[in-house]
Amino acid sequence: MGIAASRLIPSVKLHWRIESAIHTIAALALLLLWIFATFWLFTTGTWKQFVPTLDGLVEVIKFYGWGVFHGEQHPHKKVIWRKHNPLQILAYFGLKMVIFPLVWSTGILYMTYNFWEHLPNAGLYMNIIANLHLLSGYIVAAFIIVHLYLLTIGSGFSAHVKPMISGYEDITLTPVQESYLEQNEPWRLKDDRP
Repeated sequence: MGIAASRLIPSVKLHWRIESAIHTIAALALLLLWIFATFWLFTTGTWKQFVPTLDGLVEVIKFYGWGVFHGEQHPHKKVIWRKHNPLQILAYFGLKMVIFPLVWSTGILYMTYNFWEHLPNAGLYMNIIANLHLLSGYIVAAFIIVHLYLLTIGSGFSAHVKPMISGYEDITLTPVQESYLEQNEPWRLKDDRP
């Protein structure tokens, strides 16, 4: 029994090292992606899409809680400068401004524990940091699961994924909006007329 346990422990340590390295590499890659995406949002002005609004929020919550199961139409109408509904905006804003920074900051503190372990109460702080990191990871996982579920409702999976791949989405424009885009931002329009 003692021999088997001693042989198991090095194996566990080896797997933990590999998993830890994969986790660290993936985390650093995601951190770089987050920095790039944040830079892109601010340099292109797309950040305006993620400014939270309460206008229409109650209707959207009612739709997802009740209306989606009873065939009701989605209460939010997309426009070129406001594609996301108020609930999506709150979710993305919370993710980008609270959860992701919490993941990165606790992860970096977790990885650099050897540099600050000599501080008083370092073990207590590490316990708090580890639990916050775990909680933020669970929130990201729940976000992904809910996201995948929401892709299946409404117009269906392919209708939601196609704009993510092609970069184009069908949005009903008023004549004024269409005229503005034709004159000032023609690259944003795709003519599908026969």
